[in-house]
Amino acid sequence: IDFIIVREEDREKERKRRATAKKPSKIYGYIWWKRYLRNIKKAGLLTEEEVKIGKRKIIHFIKLSAPFDVLCCFAEEFNIQAPIQKKVFPFSETAWSSRLLKKLHCPNIFSEEVPQKPLTFYMCLFRCSKLNKFLGYEDHDTFFTHLQRHRIVFLLILFQPYQYGVDNLITTLPVINTSFPTHTGPRLNPQEGVLPEEMSTRQILYRYWAQWGNCCRYQPFDHIRQYFGEKITLYFAWLGFYTAWLIPAAIMGVLVFAYGAVALYEDVPVEELCSSKDAYIMCPHCEDCDLWILSTSCPMVKLNQLTDHTGVVFYSVFISFWVMLLLKFWKRTNASLTYRWSCTEYKKSEELLLPDYVRRATTKKKNPITGVSEPHIPAQTRFLNILSSSAIIITMLCVAVIFVVSVILYRCIISMVIYTSSSDQLSSQAPLIANITGTVIYLVLLMFMEQLYTSLGFHLTRWGKCHTHSFFSGTVAISIYIYIYIYIYIYITLVYRLFLGYPGHYGTMFGIRVEECSPGGCLMELTQGLLIIMIGRMIFNNSFEVIYPKLVSFSNRKRMGLNSNSKQMEEKPWEKDHKLAPFTGLIYEYLELVLQFGFITIFVAAFPLAPLLALLNNWIEIRLDAQKLLCNHQRPIGDRVQDIGICFHIMEWLAKVTAISNACLLALTSEFLPRRLYMFLYDRTLQGYVNFTLAYAPEEYLQQNHRPCRYQSFRDQKGDFTLFYWYLLAMRLAFIILFEHTILFLQQLIDCAIADIPDSVKLKRQKEQYMAKTTMRD
Repeated sequence: IDFIIVREEDREKERKRRATAKKPSKIYGYIWWKRYLRNIKKAGLLTEEEVKIGKRKIIHFIKLSAPFDVLCCFAEEFNIQAPIQKKVFPFSETAWSSRLLKKLHCPNIFSEEVPQKPLTFYMCLFRCSKLNKFLGYEDHDTFFTHLQRHRIVFLLILFQPYQYGVDNLITTLPVINTSFPTHTGPRLNPQEGVLPEEMSTRQILYRYWAQWGNCCRYQPFDHIRQYFGEKITLYFAWLGFYTAWLIPAAIMGVLVFAYGAVALYEDVPVEELCSSKDAYIMCPHCEDCDLWILSTSCPMVKLNQLTDHTGVVFYSVFISFWVMLLLKFWKRTNASLTYRWSCTEYKKSEELLLPDYVRRATTKKKNPITGVSEPHIPAQTRFLNILSSSAIIITMLCVAVIFVVSVILYRCIISMVIYTSSSDQLSSQAPLIANITGTVIYLVLLMFMEQLYTSLGFHLTRWGKCHTHSFFSGTVAISIYIYIYIYIYIYITLVYRLFLGYPGHYGTMFGIRVEECSPGGCLMELTQGLLIIMIGRMIFNNSFEVIYPKLVSFSNRKRMGLNSNSKQMEEKPWEKDHKLAPFTGLIYEYLELVLQFGFITIFVAAFPLAPLLALLNNWIEIRLDAQKLLCNHQRPIGDRVQDIGICFHIMEWLAKVTAISNACLLALTSEFLPRRLYMFLYDRTLQGYVNFTLAYAPEEYLQQNHRPCRYQSFRDQKGDFTLFYWYLLAMRLAFIILFEHTILFLQQLIDCAIADIPDSVKLKRQKEQYMAKTTMRD
């Protein structure tokens, strides 16, 4: 059995429809269903129908299988590859840690022997006329792999001429509920005494990959590729590669954080502030607030110094080069893996048109490459649809900005309420409370809007009539990422604080005084926001991945009226697969990784521990995704790809933004540059730095029945900026330009110095092409 098509009928609703329908074609798609089955049989597929009657549902399972002659005919049409010679790899170890330990003659504790290791072959496009040139052509049952059989059958039922296939019958017409390839055997390990050589591929993956005991082992990529195909295997390869590269970044982040904790006790400005007692009387935070003493902010200033010190500058430089090397070496690893799995010759031009695009096409146009007339939607029609979709997207972006402004106003109001309270201890923690509660509220809104916009993004992209699956996935990924990028990063940066003003001339937003940075500095609040959003998203996403498939499975069992254990034991494999959650693709998984990638690169200057959190999350994510695919989801179609798609290009763009964002963070929100300038102009020991950063309230402000007070700024008593401020501004601009230009230049040098494809892989590609030509030659 290669494929299963499922049609469910509600017994009561079906009886009412048949009794009230005026035309036979309206009887729940019965005519459409029968005609579609006839077309499937005409294509040469063998069908066997099994009807299962439940309490409320009548379920039709159509079991499809393809004879060898049908597979041969369509394998040539769908560009399926077949083996011509066994491929022997002199470099069997693909992990860099394995090669390093082997050179050092150390035992490899991460390696584990996985049984039934799949063979690799030199491949060539299949040709019916050259059948005897391929290996194993005598055995018709095993010549085509399970994945190849699934893909051929899927493409056949997807592009049947009647109503353009099963995809339209599922989405547009309520005729078919679902279709899926079957899992091979049960997911659980066999009973004791069964040899590993007798286990199915699914059981091997569950035993040697998906269990938590394998979290410190290498992933069996060849086995994953044999069962799920190249697309899913490349996702796990990227996830494992990215997680391994997070280890040095996490170690450096912990060391930088530890350095900040040690240097805190020797920091002169912090010691001056904490020991100042009543020396610095600060201006009130609001009109009805009292004056406050700067020394009460000592705990928050100490927290700020954990992430605002000289080590963070060097860590930002380290991350800028780390991200460039990560992406460069992934390109080389990707080239090695795609060669190993014979995907180097796959091109996106070989992709078939989406059935929805074919169904909506109004004209035909000759393909400039193949010369074949294909369905085509005029550019004018697509432009109008894209324009309408863009209007909706802009509206959603405006909603996102409204939410950001609402949370900012909430923070300003809650800060004023706390400042006016009678408790001095509570008033000193007002910025911390406002920041934490505002970020939590924002996180809840973020998760809700993210789910809403993701669903909306799929519909709008489908409305835009994308012609291929890769183009559709790329458009969805870019639109969702841009929305979430704006939604998250606008709030995190809090640009509105650049317009705070000074006593008597404070900046306002809708009549409310703009919230000031906490006495510890804006960088500390940025760190708190990143920590809450990262941990909150990790908990929500991992919980959703665990709970959602189980809820779908429980709902399916409830709907079909099969909840007793005795009935479950009698179920056929395809009945069990039907109750599993459908596989929705890898877009969500890649988007989660890309957003995480942005957190640990763009804002690493504010939160050095972000790579450590990402490492722990990904370490869990690998096993959760493995269990999800093996146990909780229907088996996906094994698609062939050359890379991880548009998400890699987004990460390349983020790698270039990293240098600019970290330069701006260090220059505009950190105390690094003001301290360096003060050391150069006044005192190298930073004595008197705290008093120097505090300005006196203007005279016009004091005339309004206010006592003399100080505020943090480089201004004179008239409210004008001092000469030090302009020196500092010039220094900040110079630092931003010098930092990002130097980093980008060195990144470009690294990119030019390291080739995207290893020379050994280039040589083997040429050898494989030569072997394919000589083997196919008569």
